[in-house]
Amino acid sequence: TINWRTKVGAYTIIDDFDFHEAESFFKYYPENFYGVCRQGQPVYIQRPGGIDCTKLWEFTTLDRSIKHHIQRQESYVNQILPAASISSGKIQEQSIVIIDMEGVTVSTLTGEVTSIMRTIMKIDQDHYPELMDKCLIINAPTTFRIIFSMVQVFLDARTQKKIVLLPRDFREELLKHISPENLEER
Repeated sequence: TINWRTKVGAYTIIDDFDFHEAESFFKYYPENFYGVCRQGQPVYIQRPGGIDCTKLWEFTTLDRSIKHHIQRQESYVNQILPAASISSGKIQEQSIVIIDMEGVTVSTLTGEVTSIMRTIMKIDQDHYPELMDKCLIINAPTTFRIIFSMVQVFLDARTQKKIVLLPRDFREELLKHISPENLEER
């Protein structure tokens, strides 16, 4: 990991990498941190159904998108987790991840979208392990189980155990983890 971190510039990427296209990026790759869970861990939400590679590649590249992800992970480790720790009064080392599958179809998770997600999952698994406490998948379409079985092979067994596929009426289960004010329309 030290060699990889040096190679990708992870030690200085927060200050050295200018992802000037961030505002546009989030329109076509919807993801962000939103509040904290009941235990004070940051809550990260991603919406794969909103990823539009055609629009993304009009103003950025896959390499810049991956570098942006590494920058976000470094910001998470060096800024977001310490802030959550101060706010909660206890050390926070992991987050709750919500993947909102609304709008996902079989064609959504093929080709370029799958390539990006597979690359990011590999980076996170290899170089940012154990940052995710739990992953809650919501709004999963019926066909998702097939898609998930394809994506699941890229995850190690430890990560697979952290993933919970919630039922369609997921709100009650989410409220066990996250207070209502942090579940407002995001």
